[in-house]
Amino acid sequence: MKENGNMPNLHKLQPPHFAGIDYIKVVACFSVLLVHFRLNVQYTIPANTFGRFVALFMATDYELFITSVPLFFMCTGYLMLNKKFSYDYYIKLGKVLLLYLMCSLLTYVILVAIKHQTLAVHQIWDGIRTYQLIGYAWYVKIYATLYLLIPFINLLIARFNEANKYWLLALIGVLMLAVGLPTPLSTGFGINFPINYHVIYQLYPYVYYLIGAYLRKFPIKINWQWLLSVEILTTVAGIGINMLRRAPFVGGAEGNYPSLLVMVQSLALFMLINALANRPTKWVSWLSKYTLPIYLMSFVVDMYIYPFFIHLLGSGKATIPYALVIGIVVFGLSLALTLIAEAVTNFIWPYLYRVLGMPQMLWRKPVKVSQ
Repeated sequence: MKENGNMPNLHKLQPPHFAGIDYIKVVACFSVLLVHFRLNVQYTIPANTFGRFVALFMATDYELFITSVPLFFMCTGYLMLNKKFSYDYYIKLGKVLLLYLMCSLLTYVILVAIKHQTLAVHQIWDGIRTYQLIGYAWYVKIYATLYLLIPFINLLIARFNEANKYWLLALIGVLMLAVGLPTPLSTGFGINFPINYHVIYQLYPYVYYLIGAYLRKFPIKINWQWLLSVEILTTVAGIGINMLRRAPFVGGAEGNYPSLLVMVQSLALFMLINALANRPTKWVSWLSKYTLPIYLMSFVVDMYIYPFFIHLLGSGKATIPYALVIGIVVFGLSLALTLIAEAVTNFIWPYLYRVLGMPQMLWRKPVKVSQ
């Protein structure tokens, strides 16, 4: 197809594709499944048999993969930097919520079929509405809120250019310190703050969004060896803090997602992968489209796979050598369930999109076509 005065070049209309972001999303998806190993196994081990080795393994598993959620939020900032306020933009949030609904219903069907856990209709609806039917669905709640505010955040970012970009960088730095510094001091070292820190704590998704958006608009070039060094140092520091604060279980002592340590660790990993993995791969690009439902469906898979392996191997401690195997099994089964949820969503969405788009068609003026 040739470009001429009457026909645009369709290639120019397609959104840009970022191979590095595909890799980051897949890494984040697999990481979130692996970080749940600690969550699902740690508390099945008696405290008196936990021991240093088990604590070190759990602390390492936790700190290596705690970057998963921050990576997702930074990817959102990177990909959605140019999104603007429009009716169509907000309609498309409906597809995310529809997918969440399908994942929730599929989760319930599996619970009924295998565990024979039945709920009344209003209980099912309450579980979906409060994001509790899927135990990992809190992310969808935060993402939906962020999605609503993204056009307004982008308006702020649009005010910055090459001449004044360092003011935006300074703003992000201040937010990182304000949100990220008190968290490890409070959770890791027991320092109490005289302010309601819970409100500030909840700003961390927006900080990660701003970081991702900044890296898209004003790329920063740093040698990959330096990035790898920062990643290793922050990971080791996080493991050390969690080991020092174990009681006997580990996790969260470094401050979790809002922690300044985790912010730096996640930023280094994001930039490292984005710099090194810049060649598109079909299977990575394909998998990157399904990271959210894989994450959601892993909840019900975890409910069955972890008890199965613990029973098969005799104890929670015995599953440690098989952590990666369990993660791969969870990933595969979650992907299979994801394809079912996606198929149903893609079947329903075109019809729902037309219904949601009707108000827009009513107020949109008809275009006059010249004869």
